Amino acid sequence: MKIISKVTKQSLLFMLACVLLASCKQSEFYDKSMVLGDETPGDGVSVSPPTGSNSGSDNTTPKDPGQTTTTPPVVTTPPVVTTPPVVTTPPVVTTPPVVTTPPVVTVPSVILNERREIFTQNKSRNGDVDILWVIDNSGSMADNQDALARNFNNFIGPFLDRKIDFKMGITTTDGTINYNGRMVGDANKLTSAAAIANKNLFINNFENWVRVGTMGSGVEQGLKTASSFLDRYSSSFLRSDAYLIIVVLSDENDQSERKVSDYIARFQSTKANKGMVKAYSIV
Repeated sequence: MKIISKVTKQSLLFMLACVLLASCKQSEFYDKSMVLGDETPGDGVSVSPPTGSNSGSDNTTPKDPGQTTTTPPVVTTPPVVTTPPVVTTPPVVTTPPVVTTPPVVTVPSVILNERREIFTQNKSRNGDVDILWVIDNSGSMADNQDALARNFNNFIGPFLDRKIDFKMGITTTDGTINYNGRMVGDANKLTSAAAIANKNLFINNFENWVRVGTMGSGVEQGLKTASSFLDRYSSSFLRSDAYLIIVVLSDENDQSERKVSDYIARFQSTKANKGMVKAYSIV
């Protein structure tokens, strides 16, 4: 029991010494070391000054092990921002158009003199007309003949309204020996007198006879056949005081044997006044 008590007492003293030693600040050990120099503490452990301290200076204070050293942040100088220069677009200069003042035109004054004229129509002429229809009877003319027949009423209407004394004859463009200038139908039934007596019969006769057929020659010779018609029927068909109108209906150019001027001269020879002869073509 004495041995246990002795050991226990020594253990308590050792623990007490550790507590006292732990409760001391580290700086006290540094101060003691500086005071004692190279002397060692009583516990047999030598204490050296902290690494990096200046041993020759009495003013150096050792760092406290519990103190944390903070490195200050590196301050970076912000770059200098240069504002770019403002670029100003120069205005577009538009050259105004040159305005030319037109010259002043001076209109000379006009002196108007009053004038009166009287025209008297020659009532002695009644406007008689002899009309010769020259119809192409080749193989391609059926539609054109039908069109003329359908529209004949529109053509003859103004003649009847104005009470024009007319007479009409029909022939073909076939210049062969059997047809050259021969009359189709009866010219005495195609007159203004016949139209006044029976208009419907007059129109029906024209529509039937103007459809001369399509079995004729393919060589259209309307000028030649018109001249031959006059050679055959001048004495019975033509009236000396009436105008002569020749109308050629065809879908081809005329292929008569002689010059056009020769045929025109032949037509005009039927009248004392050349101006009383007119030739027209529907081609």
